[in-house]
Amino acid sequence: MFVLADAEKRSRALEPAGSFHLTAPAGSGKTFLLVSRFLRLLGLVDHPRQILALTFTNKAAAEMRERVKGCLERAKSGPAPGSDADTEAEAELIGYASKALAAHSKLEELLLSGEILDIRTFHSFCYAVASQAPFEAGIAPGSALMDENEQEIFIRETVNDALQQIASRKEGDAPRRALMNRLLYLNNSWPTLANEMKDLVERRGGLLEMVRVLSRDRASGYLAARVREMVEVELDSLKTGFEACELGRGWDCFIEQTRSAGAEAACTLPAAIPGPQWEDLPRWICLADTFLTKEGGIRSRLGPKTGFYGGFAKSMWGCAIQDMPSQVAQRLHDIRQLPAPDAPVTDPDILWDLVVLLHSVIEIYDARRRAKRTLDYSALELAALRLFDAAEPSDLQLMLDQQIRHILVDEFQDTSRVQWELLQKLCAGWSDETGRKTLFIVGDPKQSIYAFRKAEVKLFMDARRGLPVEGGANIYLEPLVLDTNFRSQPHLIDWCNSVFERTVMADPQVEFDEVPFSPAKPSPTTRVHSDPAPIELALFMEWPERESARRREAQWLAGRIARHIEENGRHSHNAILLFSRTHLPVYLEALQQKKIQVQVKEGLKLRERPEVFYLWQLCRGIVLPQDDLAWAAQLRSPWFSLDFDRIYKISREAPALWVEKIHAFSQADSQTGSFWEALTSAWQHAGRLPLADVVESAWLDLEGAQVVLSRWGSRGLNCCRRFLHMLREAEQGEPVHTLVRFEQLLQKAYEPVDPDSASSNIVLSTVHGAKGLEFDTVFMPFMDWDPESRRKDLPPPYMIERAPHSGDYLLASRPDRLTGEKDPLYTLLRKLRSKRQLGEAKRVFYVAVTRAKSELVMSGLVKKKADSFSTDAESPLGWLGKHYGIEAVGPPAGFATQTFGGGENNPTAPSHASADEWKRSTRYADGFIVNIEPDCGDGEVRPIETIVPEFAPARFEREKPVFTVVSPSDTGAGRQIPDAIKTVSLQAGHLVSLTEPDAARSGQSTFSPAACPPHVWGTLVHRLLADFGKTGALPSARRTSAALSRIGIESSRSIQIAREALAEVKTCLDDPWLQTFYTTAPDLRRVEWALECAHAEDIVFSGIIDLAAQIEGKWKLVDFKTSIPLEGEPIGDFLRRETDVHRPQILAYCEMVTKIISGQSSVASGQSKNRKFVVEAFIYFTNSRNKTVVSRRWSEKE
Repeated sequence: MFVLADAEKRSRALEPAGSFHLTAPAGSGKTFLLVSRFLRLLGLVDHPRQILALTFTNKAAAEMRERVKGCLERAKSGPAPGSDADTEAEAELIGYASKALAAHSKLEELLLSGEILDIRTFHSFCYAVASQAPFEAGIAPGSALMDENEQEIFIRETVNDALQQIASRKEGDAPRRALMNRLLYLNNSWPTLANEMKDLVERRGGLLEMVRVLSRDRASGYLAARVREMVEVELDSLKTGFEACELGRGWDCFIEQTRSAGAEAACTLPAAIPGPQWEDLPRWICLADTFLTKEGGIRSRLGPKTGFYGGFAKSMWGCAIQDMPSQVAQRLHDIRQLPAPDAPVTDPDILWDLVVLLHSVIEIYDARRRAKRTLDYSALELAALRLFDAAEPSDLQLMLDQQIRHILVDEFQDTSRVQWELLQKLCAGWSDETGRKTLFIVGDPKQSIYAFRKAEVKLFMDARRGLPVEGGANIYLEPLVLDTNFRSQPHLIDWCNSVFERTVMADPQVEFDEVPFSPAKPSPTTRVHSDPAPIELALFMEWPERESARRREAQWLAGRIARHIEENGRHSHNAILLFSRTHLPVYLEALQQKKIQVQVKEGLKLRERPEVFYLWQLCRGIVLPQDDLAWAAQLRSPWFSLDFDRIYKISREAPALWVEKIHAFSQADSQTGSFWEALTSAWQHAGRLPLADVVESAWLDLEGAQVVLSRWGSRGLNCCRRFLHMLREAEQGEPVHTLVRFEQLLQKAYEPVDPDSASSNIVLSTVHGAKGLEFDTVFMPFMDWDPESRRKDLPPPYMIERAPHSGDYLLASRPDRLTGEKDPLYTLLRKLRSKRQLGEAKRVFYVAVTRAKSELVMSGLVKKKADSFSTDAESPLGWLGKHYGIEAVGPPAGFATQTFGGGENNPTAPSHASADEWKRSTRYADGFIVNIEPDCGDGEVRPIETIVPEFAPARFEREKPVFTVVSPSDTGAGRQIPDAIKTVSLQAGHLVSLTEPDAARSGQSTFSPAACPPHVWGTLVHRLLADFGKTGALPSARRTSAALSRIGIESSRSIQIAREALAEVKTCLDDPWLQTFYTTAPDLRRVEWALECAHAEDIVFSGIIDLAAQIEGKWKLVDFKTSIPLEGEPIGDFLRRETDVHRPQILAYCEMVTKIISGQSSVASGQSKNRKFVVEAFIYFTNSRNKTVVSRRWSEKE
């Protein structure tokens, strides 16, 4: 008789009088235990409705109900004749079911049918209670819950209408002003604004408290309190880690000895380790600046130049600094980015605009929703919560409190904040009824992978300390952790324990939602394979480019699966699990070439299927005859497919619209005439019949079904059926409206399962789609998946995250690109989101590997380094690399210098012999195998053959630019300069070095009013001077203010800025020296002179000179600067510094003018001769009206 290692915990979890917090890892029999407890309670309660079981998906609820029903039916009918005897656990389960039937004999039929079992999703429960008391819940009686597609369309349409409504209000309206500011901030992109508001409306549940705080001061206080919380969480973690390292443990001695030795750095360091308060942040930053480089590495030089004494690096304390743990050093570096305690946490104006606009949009959205008697998920959850917010309990609340005795919650790691609060409301007062009322929550924090659905794994971890309820009470939940794994073979369990406990989930950072790992143990009942398949990892080098390597990986994967099917038959249940769909088409192509049929779960987008695309364009052509693209697509559709000669003839027809061209051509071409007849019939019925019927009829008349079936088989035909079904669902009674709604649904639709592969024993799915399932063998390609790939794109316009401790949501807007200033809150929230996404990625990896029962096969791409491989550190492949030291496997000799035939510009794959040299296989002590460049199934390294289109477009080949365009302004001010122009050679024999200026530029000060960004001030002054030079007059202050308002400067500030800028410019124009330029004849004067000239064979200078004039035979150039001296800097030093900084720019201008004038003179005289030109270039400082001159005599031989 086998005894489970956690048998006592499993028995304890069935104790009917206890409340439990059960952690159930993958394969631990969680559902069996949940059903067992439900059945045991069912035999003890007075009525089945006294037990409430809550799940998170309809599928999970249905599965649990069926399993309970199955046990009850078995208990009713008894064991089948000839069936094997039940195990002890199963026998106990059937015993509980028998007692339940006996206790509720009058309800036996309802129990066996499952109708009386209260097993439902959270949303189903919310809808049930809210519908019973709609007025108390704040919803319209009879409100219907929209499905996900309906919610998507309704929110998008309503938000867009709300924004249009706000935009049409009077000019002084606050939400309208906020909308205008927000729109300007988003570069006048209405779609971006609409998408932003849509996302926030969907997530409004967590933001309601902040949105309701409609006071700028209160909002700032709300944010400051939560920013303090986040900063202090970081500092507390840093302090804990720092105190544990050698330097932290001996800090007092370190300070005493270094100060006594006269180390300058020690005098700036705090005497004691700083605390975790926000006010201690500057002292922590002092530690970071002393011990770390700007990039975050530990200083390698610790001597007099870094504030320490000679020989310090070899002392005990120098070694302690050098040995600082990498995690502590990283945390110490990260706190440099935290907002200072005395600085504003965010731009209040930008955030205020966002909050005011969101508040108004939510009001309009809720009004529209109530008028239509509909509910979305957020509204439903908030309505259920509203039932429990009354000062006095309602009749429904009292009824629920009296009825519900036991609550069971499955998959609790996927709980959202609102669902947590609802559970608190349901269990209010239960702390006084211990034993009579129980709460049982079960889940696995390592499998929490639904943050995008507002799941918070932190809630599951917090629940270990109990469920806090109103009045400060707490419902104690006894924590239990299961560790027996019934699913996987022992070698898979041991491998998973080792990799995740020692590497992937080691040292979890709980503030970033990382979770601790709890190891599993194999079940003694598991049938252990005598020769278990080793865990494999196949690596492919990114040569000659990444796409080729991905195709080799896909081809190897297909060959490996084919071999697996040959060896194991078609009885095993297998899966290909992807972290994302990024490379799905490549893998599907390789599988199809091997004729391997797979069940694809939510694979390709429906609109990506070619037959669906052409059918979609047919639909658009019927609804929108003016859509030329739709008609052009039909000419090459499978059911029309004209040759290029006839397409060209159609294009030459006289009418402008393509539909009219086709009509004209149909008079002389029979095939086009038949096509036109089918469409004429469709137009006659459009608007009278449902659009799906019209399109389907036209498609069948064109023999579209037969063509699709012959070309793409049942898969293509099934996709077209899905298309028509969705079009029928989107019907609005008016073709255009129907098309608009349908195209919204099409964006998120996936192709259905191919009927031919429905019985395949291989499933291809994302990891999220496979959660809760198990397979004999799991194949995991794309192990080089980068969880942070999306973060590397353009920063989103807003960030919304919850504070680590309180769980309150924080909202921050991306810093205004106009000012270029950083927003501390936005930066903090973005880092928080990145860390949380990384923590979830580790859990996704865990979910993937724990789906395997017997065999696990992985593959991915690696990058080539000089003498080794490299992987992204924060990726599944990177984690395995860290655990095994895979990079130390090393390439073969000569690996780094191998070349591929075809030359540098036309690389090709290496020969077969060359590829063999790359192959390598390493087996580790635990049996883990790493294969580098394994054979692609048949032993050949060859590219995947692709189907070439019948009429392929011309191949695009990127051409190398003939020359590089460089702006003179980019040759100064600390900017990077191409190596080719760092030295300019003049034919007169004069060398001018255009080397980059030193760091003095970083200390430059630019004059501007406090309310105006410096670069905006500089641009404004330049524009005013240019306007005067071109028109002879300056604009009014009002006109200038209006221009500033259009670029985002508030009206209250813009008038002040305009007046000060105009005053500065007028003072400059009073300067007699400058007046000489503006009084020069127009044909000898240039304002904003745009020039281009060749500087070298492959370098072109292109720039604009602010002001130039030919005075006394010389060309004089003026470049305006708005800089002012630094505080306390003498004016002479300032002028020299600025001249040095901008000298390369001015000299480039001189070269351009000389070459242009010299060329014009030669053309005018018709001669080629030596001419000398004197060009004087000046820098003019508008604030102080000082000027400096850079003069060069240039000689050009034409």
